[in-house]
Amino acid sequence: MEKTRKLVVCLSEFEWDDVGTWSAFERILRKDENDNVIKAEAIVNESRNCIIFSDKFVMALGLKDIILVSVEDAILICHKSKEKEIKDIIQGIALNEKYKRFL
Repeated sequence: MEKTRKLVVCLSEFEWDDVGTWSAFERILRKDENDNVIKAEAIVNESRNCIIFSDKFVMALGLKDIILVSVEDAILICHKSKEKEIKDIIQGIALNEKYKRFL
């Protein structure tokens, strides 16, 4: 973007958030009574402070501080404390021909 000559800028005021991590969704999406952010058809019992995004039905029981993301051909499950390491894993996947198709 910095080098483009086809850029238009206009002044505006709005809330903005760098949605570069899964935890960023906690700042912009509504949480349930147990501080979970759920974007899925789901039954979530005895779970707290989780982020669940899925295009499949999810049943979660007894989870705490977990990120669960499920899409058509891949699933990510990690503890929130490990979220920054997701980028490292993705970089490794990009170098591995066997798994590259999942990116």
